Amino acid sequence: SYATRDGSVAEDGTGTHSPYTSALLRHLDADEDIALVLRRVRQEVLRATGQRQEPWEYGSLVGDQLVLSRLAR
Repeated sequence: SYATRDGSVAEDGTGTHSPYTSALLRHLDADEDIALVLRRVRQEVLRATGQRQEPWEYGSLVGDQLVLSRLAR
């Protein structure tokens, strides 16, 4: 997962973290599959930046659910 798509610029934001990092930190502990987490992050960043920044992901995960919060326990 990346803060924005290829060829685009990610915003720094006005707080301690960028809009992408802030959203990722808020959602990373969710007890949901990483695909759903990243969709929520994308939605939050789009909203926070007035649609100027769209997080993007590239990948080829296979298999069942991947819930990062369960792996951290």
